[in-house]
Amino acid sequence: MDNETKQIREQINTWHCENAGFKKESLDSLPQDLETNEPKRRFEYIIARNGLKRMLETFGKDKTDEASKILIKNGITEAFGIKEPRLFEKKFEQAVSGDGNELEKVFKANSSSLCCLLHFYKNKIALHNSPGIERFVSEYTAFEFKNPVVDKDHPSNIDVVLYNETKNIVVFLESKYAEFFWQKEAAALGISYFWEDPKTKQKPRIWAGKLKERLGIKHEYQPIAPALKQIISHYLGVVNRLSDPVSLKGQNPELLVEEEEINNIIKNGGKCFLGTIYEDHGKCLTTEQKQAGFDKVYKDETEQCTKDGVPVNYRALAKNLNKITTDLNKESQKQLDLTVLPEPIKYSDLRRWNDDKIDPIVKKFYGCGEEE
Repeated sequence: MDNETKQIREQINTWHCENAGFKKESLDSLPQDLETNEPKRRFEYIIARNGLKRMLETFGKDKTDEASKILIKNGITEAFGIKEPRLFEKKFEQAVSGDGNELEKVFKANSSSLCCLLHFYKNKIALHNSPGIERFVSEYTAFEFKNPVVDKDHPSNIDVVLYNETKNIVVFLESKYAEFFWQKEAAALGISYFWEDPKTKQKPRIWAGKLKERLGIKHEYQPIAPALKQIISHYLGVVNRLSDPVSLKGQNPELLVEEEEINNIIKNGGKCFLGTIYEDHGKCLTTEQKQAGFDKVYKDETEQCTKDGVPVNYRALAKNLNKITTDLNKESQKQLDLTVLPEPIKYSDLRRWNDDKIDPIVKKFYGCGEEE
């Protein structure tokens, strides 16, 4: 990580922590590696401080994984003034069950997993006026939900799924916080997405090859922005689930009930949506910093593609994926009722739509610099 990236990370962490009143305090019983004045550790300190008492009462000085989980869960609950702790505990268990060291990630101030959890842990969350969805309010939410991508043994974990059984709607959302500033290297769609995998000999379904063709991917491991690569992966996963809505081997055991409910919506002809939600950090970042980070992916409104034909921004990719769905439905007896949201959602809009639902300290922490 270069110095400029480190500076931006500290700028984000410090601003949000101070905005929520998270201050460094002395506590002799804290683990030594948390007793530091460095801004990047202040968040971990406050969470550990708030969770330490209950952890010690329960486990003494036992440093097991379960103890760490309880420390972090209790610390977040108290630091952010969680109003529905029992519901939060259930959603926390889901959120830390993913395949990407989610427990470690949720312990960080710059975590998209934490941001997602704190905004969506309550069930009735509104997506009012978000492009593609009008007046949607979820009945339930599920975190780190697995969909099969290349095959059922290689799923993608999407950050949160919102669904409403009464309205027959499912919304799959990928959460982004500040990854744009330290995930600068282009990602790639590997060979297993579109061709026979030489190791497993697995052959993706025929539409996966069509996806490659229609996105203009010319060669193996063609570079693409990481945020866009994830949307393509999740698109494949959601299409697979719509094509065959069955229980997925290896699904998070915390989500078996939610998976059955989501599958029932799909089987009953429900509408599905896929999109991204991101934090724009209000006035915390300069215009130049935003332009160098997420603006080029999420705010670019052109339909420009690279010379190889791959979309270079979210809007262009969404348009291409929706065209692919339309084409696939013309060629198949199985109709896929899937729409990629034409624009990404901003967390600042989500806070505005759910002002009475999101906990006050959460709004303070993430809403730095937002207009009243």
